[in-house]
This record gives sequence, structure tokens and C-alpha cells, in this order.
Amino acid sequence: MSDIPLYSDGLTSLRLENTVVTATQQLMANSQLLALAAAVTHDGILITDSSERIVLMNTAAERLCGYTLSEIIGQRPSKYFQGPDTDPATRSLIRKSIDRGEPVSVEIINYHRNGSSYWLQLHITPVHNSLGEVTHFIAVQTDVTARKQAEHELKDQSDFLEKISYTMPVQIYVYDLLEHRTVFLNRSKSTTFGYSADEIIAMGSKVIHQLIHPDDLPRYAAHIQNLADEPDGSVANLEVRGRHRNGEWMTLHCRNTVFTRLPDGRVSQVLGTIQDVSELAISRRRLLELNLQLEQTNNALAELSVQLNDRASAAEIQARELAESRAELYRTNQRLELLAATDGLTGLKNHRIFQEVLRTEYSTCVASHLPLSLMIMDVDSFKSYNDRFGHPEGDDVLRRIASMLPLCVRNEDTCARYGGEEFAVILPRASIEEARVIAERIRTTIAGADWRLVNVTISIGVAELAGDVSSPSQLVTAADQALYHAKQSGRNRVAVFGDISSDELHETRVNASIEAAYSECLHEIVLQKESDLMESMGDSDDSLIETYDATITAWAGVLELRDKETEGHSKRVTNLTVQLARFVGMNEEEVLFVKWGALLHDIGKLGIPDAILHKPGDLTPEEFAIMRKHPVLAYEMLRHIAFIKPAIDIPYSHHEKWDGTGYPQKLRGEAIPVAARLFAVVDVWDALRSDRPYRSAWGVEQVLDYLRANSGSHFDPRAVSAFIAMIETTQISAAA
Repeated sequence: MSDIPLYSDGLTSLRLENTVVTATQQLMANSQLLALAAAVTHDGILITDSSERIVLMNTAAERLCGYTLSEIIGQRPSKYFQGPDTDPATRSLIRKSIDRGEPVSVEIINYHRNGSSYWLQLHITPVHNSLGEVTHFIAVQTDVTARKQAEHELKDQSDFLEKISYTMPVQIYVYDLLEHRTVFLNRSKSTTFGYSADEIIAMGSKVIHQLIHPDDLPRYAAHIQNLADEPDGSVANLEVRGRHRNGEWMTLHCRNTVFTRLPDGRVSQVLGTIQDVSELAISRRRLLELNLQLEQTNNALAELSVQLNDRASAAEIQARELAESRAELYRTNQRLELLAATDGLTGLKNHRIFQEVLRTEYSTCVASHLPLSLMIMDVDSFKSYNDRFGHPEGDDVLRRIASMLPLCVRNEDTCARYGGEEFAVILPRASIEEARVIAERIRTTIAGADWRLVNVTISIGVAELAGDVSSPSQLVTAADQALYHAKQSGRNRVAVFGDISSDELHETRVNASIEAAYSECLHEIVLQKESDLMESMGDSDDSLIETYDATITAWAGVLELRDKETEGHSKRVTNLTVQLARFVGMNEEEVLFVKWGALLHDIGKLGIPDAILHKPGDLTPEEFAIMRKHPVLAYEMLRHIAFIKPAIDIPYSHHEKWDGTGYPQKLRGEAIPVAARLFAVVDVWDALRSDRPYRSAWGVEQVLDYLRANSGSHFDPRAVSAFIAMIETTQISAAA
């Protein structure tokens, strides 16, 4: 019996031992599973002892920090993982939780071994023993760097959109139809109603009744209701009256679209913009009134036309005669234009155009430090040729020489009939040697031509703008003296001014002076013929002129409506330009065209977009380029209207400058029409004498000083002198 307890105790011990082995095996299996889970998880797992020294770290944690367990085992995590961008407040929170033995969850910036930073979602959990003492800390690390970057980008985009909406000149809102309140309003730089966005949102369901005119509420409600029947994305427009914070009523332009719908299709929210268009509404009303006036005028003209059609045959004959006179006037103008630019016999540029081109090329070459040469040529023994064969044969010789000259020179050279049997060629950017070669080409071409009666030759004088030859007139004189030297040296030759000795020059100067005097006399005769032709243009029908004048004045009124900042400007500059035109001696026909041109000087701005024309700030280079097109637009608008054509100089050329830096054609000096030169002075005078939003008006002396300072660069010096003399005369008369 004594063996039984022993056997029983042995069996019990065996069972206990088996149980312990089984539990141990199960614990080892669970540990292996736990280790496997820690190894394959994407989250980093780091375990420290109670003194916060690293004892374990899984592969994901090693990948996050860049260290292996063997490198940092026994070290504190803060020594390796935290850096300058780690938030001190977050570190303090972790410190307090660890000291208290409490779990903590934070987002924190850690540092990789290579120095780069990354964001973690960090969960630290303390491990307690059976006595409640902390034995370990388990830290689970989740990399949230991508999410944090996305959040930052989203915030940047949100800030960017907020800045855009702040600078927009319109209010953007979202209105909730179910709650009857504004749920969003952009915080723009200037609010339409004078309230802040927060104040309008705080109005709640009273916002519509508080801001919209009572009489317009039914229309606004119907407008919103109709949106429900429109497809998403369509935009509906409406104008209503709105009350400003100061109590004034404004005209508002609303644009609304469906923002959100309920599952049953009902509109729940509306997205819209609202903008104050009060000034535009006023301008539209004024434009309608003006259109009504124009329509009444047109009706009156139509009635007058009916009456004229009912007149007797004598009136019809008068109308036909008037039409014939107009046609003759047009033909006369055409002949005058041709006479003003070309020589009637040869078709080359005439003497006047030669002088204008020479002055222009002189200014260009001097400004650019480029050479300028000139040749003057004379047909040898031409008087004898005329006496022997007659003037018709002599004219034929001149025409043939004129046809040869363009074939011997460069494209940029200008050939002209200088007078009588003399021709001239202006050679810009040509040195004296280049000019000598071209002159020889001309001489040999003419001498070698097949002449019908006798051989014809020419003598050529060539000069360059250099040394003592420093002006257009001196260049002409030098070439002229070289020409005389060539003729005195035996004819049919080229003489260069720089090759002639002082004694030889002295011998030819008397003859050169005589020829210059003759040319000047011939020039005066041509000018007198042009003047006589202008006087022969005939009288105009007074009633027709009055109708034209009323029409142009009405057009000027339309222009004033587009630019309120310069209201009254056209009338002021027109009156002052007319005074200046009379002051400098223009006749009344010329003064009439000056008046029309001044009234229509900015008509080209009708083709400029409002966004550019009315822009409050500085124009961009692209916008300024569009604005500079208005003179060309004016030219295209007016050039086909016969009765306005003589007045086109001011609208087309009033932005040209004396020194050639203006636009659109970059005309220089006297190439700019006289009327445009006079108007440019008056236009700047009125602009500086007027108040503008960005500055106050200048005083009289201050503006006169500005005109004097820009005389010779911006303005024609003679136009400035005449204008100042007129202003001072007016002031003296007023004082007297």
C-alpha cells in the first residue's frame, strides 16, 4: 500500500511535467508567430526597457530609421531619431506620458540615418509586470510622410485659391436653398455690398430680403427656381437692384449655376457671382438716349431726302452738277497728290519730296552714326540739244534717263528730278567710295545707251556727309560744286567733292550759287502752283457741310461715353486746336478739316476692348501693344469715307513724335502732317491741365515748361512756339 502514493505522486509529477512542456511549446509557437508578424508588418516596432534603452527592433523599424538593431541596441531612441524640426511640444508630451507610465499617440518628425526627415504616427504603450511596474515600452511607428505632404499641398492649394478669390473684382457665393442662407462668400479685396464676408454669412435667412430690392425679389426667386429645370453646368444671368451698406441702391449683375442637388433632383445649393455694374448701366442708358437722338436725326434726314426727291427738275439738275463737282474735286485731289509727290515728266520723286527724304535720311544716319552720300547729275549740253532737236525730243531724253537711274542704284536709294535737266540720288548708308562706284555705273550706262539722234552723256557730282559737310544744305552745295567741277573738267565724268582742291572749289562756287538760287526759285514756283490748285477746288455745299459737321460731332459724343475719365476732353482740344490753326494762318477750309480730325482723334479706341481701355492700373506690354493700334484702326475706319479723308491726319498721326519715336508709322520731323503736329501739342496741354485719378492738374507755367523741354523731341518746335505765343496772347488779352 505504501507504493501506491509514490506511484500516484510520480504520475502526478509526470502529468505536470507534460503540461509544462506543452505550455512552453505553445508559448514558443506563439512567440514565433508574434516575431513573424513583427517581421512582415509595414509598421515599425521598437521595444525599450524601463530605462528607455532599445532592446528589440523589427525590420520595418530598421528601414524607417536606417540603423540596424546591432548598431543602436542599448541606446535611447531620442538620441538617433529626433532633430531640429522635431516639435518641442510633442517631445514634451511623450516625455510626460513615459514618466507617468501611460500610453501616448502623436504625430512626430523623426530623422533617418542619412539626415532626411520623415513623419511618423507614433503609438507608445508601457508594459507592466504583476506588481504594476513598467518593464518595457513598445513603440509602433507608421510612416505618414506621404499623407502629411498631401495635406501640405492641399493647404497650399487652398491658400492659393483663397488669394485668387481675394483679388477678384466679383463676389463668389454659395447659397443654400434649403436653409435659406449664404454658406460661402469669398473674402475679396472690395466687397460689393460694403459688408465683410462674415457679416453677410451671419445675416442667415434674412440675407436676400436685406440686400435685394423688394420689387426685384419675385424676379430673383423665379430666376433661382428656373435653375432647377436647367442642365447642370448651364449659367443663368440676371440684373437686380441691391442695397449697399451706406443705403444706396446699385445695379447688380448675377450669374448663377446649380452647385448641388438632392437625390430626388431638387437643387439644394446654388453657386454664383455678383458684380456692381451701376456705372455700366448708366452708360448704357446714355448710349440708348444718344442712339435715340441719332435715330431722330436720321429720320429727319430721311424726311429731308424725301422732300428733296419731290423737288422740281431744277433741283435734280443742281444735284447732278454737285455730283459732277464732287467727282471733279476727287480727280483734282488725286492730281494734287500725284503732283505733290512726283515729277510730272519723269515720274521720279519731285524736288519737294527730294528735300523731305534728304532731311529724313540725314536725321536717321546722324542718329545711327551711318554714312550718307548724295549725287547730283546734269545732262551735258542739254540746252543745245533742245535748241537743235526741240523740246519734245529733250523731254524724251529726260524720261529715258529717269527710267535708267533706278536700274543702276540700290533699292534703298532715292532717285529724284532735282530741276530742269538735273537729277539727284540720295544714298543712305553709302560711303563716298560706294557712291563713286554707283555714279560711274550711271554715267557709263547712259553714255553707252543707244540714243536715236546723238549720243547723250551726263556729268555727276558726288559728296558725303563728313568733315565740314555737316547738314543737308551743305551736302547739296558740296554735290552741286562737284557737279560744276565735272562739267568744267570736260563733261561726261564723275567728280567727288573731297577730291577737289580749294582753288578749284573757289573757281566753281559762283556758278554753284547761281544754280542754287535758280533751284530755289523753281521750288517756289511749284509750291505756288500747288497753292493755286488748292484754291481752285471750289466751293462746297453749306447744308451738306453742316450735316457732315453734325454727324462727326455726334460720333465724338459716342467716344466720350466710353471714357468718362476724359469727359469733355474732345470738345476742349477741338476748340483749342481750331484756335491754333487759325493762329498759324490756316484758311477756313483747312480749319474745318482740323476741327473734324480733332473731334475724331480717338475714334480708333472704339476697337479697343473695354478691359484694356478702362483698366485702372498700368497696362502690360501686350495690352499696351493693343492700345497702340487705335490710330491704325482709326485710319481703316475713316479712309474709305470720302468727305472725312482730308481730316484723317490727326486720328492717324497725332501720336507721332518729332524725333521719330512715336507710332504707328514712326514718322519724323516734317514728314508728320502739320495738323497732327499742332494737335499733339494741344492734346498734351489738355491732358496735363486736367485732373486725373492718379494726379492733380498741373499749373499753366508748369505745362508750358514741359512743352518747352520736349520741343524738338516730342513736339515740332514751331508748333510749340506758336502755341505758347497764342496762350500768352490770350492771357494778356484777358488781363487787359
